[in-house]
Order: sequence, then C-alpha cells, then structure tokens
Amino acid sequence: MARIKTRSVLLEQNVLSSEEMAGLPPSPPEEYFPCDISDDVVAMLKSAAASIKAAMGADITGIELDELLTVAFDTTEADDDPTYIVQLRDAADAVKEIYAPVLSEEKERVQKAGGLYVMGTNRHESSRIDQQLRGRSGRQGDPGSSRFFLSFQDDMFVVFGGDGLSKILKMFRVSEDMPVEAPQVTEALDKVQKAVEEKYRDIRREIFNFDEVLSGQRRAIYKRRRDILSFSPDESIAMMKEYNEQTVDSIVEAQTTDEGVNTAKVIEKIHQFFPIAAPLVGESDIAGMDAEAAAAFIKVVVDELFNSKMSEIPNLSKSSNYITLVTMDTAWSDHLQAMENLKESVILRQYQGRDPLQEYNNEAFKLFKGLEDNMRLNAVFSLWQSFVAAQQPAAAAA
Repeated sequence: MARIKTRSVLLEQNVLSSEEMAGLPPSPPEEYFPCDISDDVVAMLKSAAASIKAAMGADITGIELDELLTVAFDTTEADDDPTYIVQLRDAADAVKEIYAPVLSEEKERVQKAGGLYVMGTNRHESSRIDQQLRGRSGRQGDPGSSRFFLSFQDDMFVVFGGDGLSKILKMFRVSEDMPVEAPQVTEALDKVQKAVEEKYRDIRREIFNFDEVLSGQRRAIYKRRRDILSFSPDESIAMMKEYNEQTVDSIVEAQTTDEGVNTAKVIEKIHQFFPIAAPLVGESDIAGMDAEAAAAFIKVVVDELFNSKMSEIPNLSKSSNYITLVTMDTAWSDHLQAMENLKESVILRQYQGRDPLQEYNNEAFKLFKGLEDNMRLNAVFSLWQSFVAAQQPAAAAA
C-alpha cells in the first residue's frame, strides 16, 4: 500500500514524460488508501521526485521507476547509494510508518473474520495451478479458506470425458439449480484433471522432440556460418570453387538418363548459372560425351573463368563470403517456415497409423538436404550474375 501511494505521488510530480504516462494505468483515488499522509511526508516525496528528475532527466521509463521503488522499499541502505535513492527510501519509510497502525488494525479484523477467502469458478487443466490458487488463502501461517464452484458444462468435463456424472444426474432427474456435493464428484474431477495433464505432458514431450530435430539443424547451420565468417581469403576461394564443381555435377546429373546426357538442357542450365561461360562452351563441345566426361569438360571451363575473375577482382573472396552468407540467411528463413508447416502436417499422419516423430525426422532430413543444395545454388548463381553486372559498365565505357 505504501509503495502504491509513493508511486502515485511521484507520478503526480511528473517524473515520467507525458508519452510514458499515457501507457500506464491511472493511479487509484485517495479513497483507496487507508489514511491521509502528512504535509511533511508529501514534501519528502516531492523532494525525492525532484532529485530523481535532476539525476535521471526526463527520459526515465515506467520500468526504471519501478526498479527505483524496489530499491527503496526492498533493499537495505548502502554507503554508495545516490542522493535520490536515500531521499526516496526515507520518504517510503515515512509513508510505511503512517500506514502501519491502520493496516495492522485491518489485518486483525481480517484474521478474526477467517482470513482471505479464495473462490474459484472452474478448475484448471493442471492441478498445480489449482493448488497455487488455494495457497493464496493462507500464506505464512495466516488463516484462510478456499472453495471451487464448478459446472458439468465446463470445457474440461465436456472435452475430456468427465460428463458421465451429468448423465447420472439426468437419470435421477436432479434439478439443474440444485448444488451437488459428493466425494464422487471430486474423484471424477481428479480423474479428468489427471487425464488432461497426461495429454498435455505427451504434447509437450512431442514438441520437445520436434524441437530437438530443428536444434540439431540450427547448430549445423550456425557452425557453418561461423566457419565462413572466419575463413581466410584462400579458404573462401576454395569453398566457392568447390561450390562451382558441385553445381556443375548437379546440373549434369539432373539431365542424365539411361539414354544419355541431354546436352541441350545441360548447356541451358550452365549458361543460366555461369552466364559468362556461354561463349566458351556450347552443345557441340559436349556432344557424344558421357556424364562424367561432360562434367569434367565444363568444370575446366568454369574454373578457368573463375581464376581469371580472381585476377580482375581483388576482393573476390570477400564478395564470395558476403553472397554466401546472405543466401544462407535467406534460405534458412525459408527453411524455418517449411519446418513449421511440416510439423503441422505430420501430426495428421498419426491418423494413418504412422509415428509423427519418425515422419518428422525423415521429412526434416530431406528438407535439410534440400536447404544445403539451395544455399549452394543460390550462392553460385548470385556470384556469377555479379560477374555479368561488373562487365556491363566496362563494356559501356569502352
């Protein structure tokens, strides 16, 4: 009570800005407090408010004000306390001293009346929450009591199969407005509550297992990102060369069937990912080759072009790192959304007799493999497109 009064006076002295005040609930009226405080105590509070404004300025927030009140009310005095804390603590002690006799009398009347009475209008899914609510009625040895009033139409009864008692009451034609007090009701409710807790426990365990799969992928991505950030220039170039070779292999492999290599599609994709290679490699260059020979030929062309760009662009390693990190972040964001959608879809597969967790593991592995491929392909595509963009100004100047 003393803290609320102290805070109310400080707010009246405009220790907070008008914008900050607009987001706070209004102070209680004077009738809320047990008694009036003297003019001397009001002057102490105003002096403390002035000290706070002088020390902290007009930018103090509501959270910071609450922290100051906590220090003044709940901590002991220290030698290095600033002046405004000392003044605020003295004013708070004065308010508590005025309120103490009045509140002591009220406390005695409440205790004689039986203490705090807690009334609940339903039961929570967790018995722990109910026990916490009951515990409010008799804290630190004070008297108190609690009572819960329930309905057989409560969601917990209806959803989790506790409506058997309602059917029994209908059978015996018990009036709807007649209160029912019986041990059987409590026992039935405890069973329903236990079933609810077990259900939610299973859900939490399943969510935890799902999160463990995603956490493993997150650790792998974060490790790769840290590695790229710490790469030397030579390591960055080696990584991008490896990406180039893997991309060529992926393109050739995707366009190879039992009938042979679809050279037209291969060259189309090569020109898409490595556009400056278009004048140097065409369909006739790989005609009649098998997949391995075609990939080897294209890799030589791509590698020679990349080496030439290394001499033309001094900071090619930095550009490679930047593009790789950007494409990695973008692909990872898309992957997180895909994993969330997957989590929702595999839950439905339990109705087909499948294990949702096993389904999630299998699909998540496929998505992660696709994520790695997307990051590599996007990095290669973006870097080689930048080569084309760099050539255009040079051609225009010529």
